[in-house]
Amino acid sequence: MAQTKIFRDRVVSLEQTQEIGEKYLDLLTELALDALPGFERVDYTLEHEADLFCLVLKHPASGRTKRVSFTRMFLSDAGRLPAVVEDPNGPVRARIIELIRGQAARDEIAVTLRQLLTEEEQVEAEAIDAEWRKKQEALLAAKRAEEERRAREKKRLRQIEEQRRAEKRKREKQAGRERQARGEKRPAQPQGAPQAHQPRGERRPQKPPQGERRPQPAPGEPRAQGTRPEAAAHPASAEARPPSSQGPAGEARPGGRRRRRRHRGRGAGAPQQGGAPHAGDGARQG
Repeated sequence: MAQTKIFRDRVVSLEQTQEIGEKYLDLLTELALDALPGFERVDYTLEHEADLFCLVLKHPASGRTKRVSFTRMFLSDAGRLPAVVEDPNGPVRARIIELIRGQAARDEIAVTLRQLLTEEEQVEAEAIDAEWRKKQEALLAAKRAEEERRAREKKRLRQIEEQRRAEKRKREKQAGRERQARGEKRPAQPQGAPQAHQPRGERRPQKPPQGERRPQPAPGEPRAQGTRPEAAAHPASAEARPPSSQGPAGEARPGGRRRRRRHRGRGAGAPQQGGAPHAGDGARQG
């Protein structure tokens, strides 16, 4: 908003300068030609950067050109051009012509309000300027005091924060010394922390129940083929299985099925568990 306001004020100022300059164009030309005899007005323009209304004068014989500029404050002051209009032969007109003639050696001639002030007006203007400078100095002093106050407050807060951190470190060190003095160990691992797991697929060997022995094969009898290592290593688990998955003498059979034996259903001639084969079987085999 500040930039927009500045731009708007600037535009208004330029419009006012051009409007007032064109309003008093003939009077300004007359004053300039009276101060610079032999010159003619060839053009007039508005200088946007400096906010000046300018007359372009040229000498026909020598071809030399001059620019006579007027400030907006001079053009809008009620005691200057309006006074010349009311009194064409008054002191204000003579003072303006004298000011332009005093700069005749220059190609750029400036007409400002301060140059045309009387002694009383100069005293008043100096008083106004002094008051303005005093206010500006007071504003600058207040600004510097506020900046210094903020810097001190920031430094104080930083010192408080550093002191708090130092006290915290001191308390932590003191607590560590007290734990070492009491001989306390490091705090236990919090719940939920990762623990070492036993490799998957490995099982600890289980001991058979007390008072129970593993079945041993009879002397001279070969170990049954197809027995699972798990069943041999864990007899308790093998006994807990259903009868359909166990073979003779409590030995587990592969696949949980009983192995079909030859000569099944012969009654008394069938071989007994742990015994010698039937005589008839031996004869048939021979």
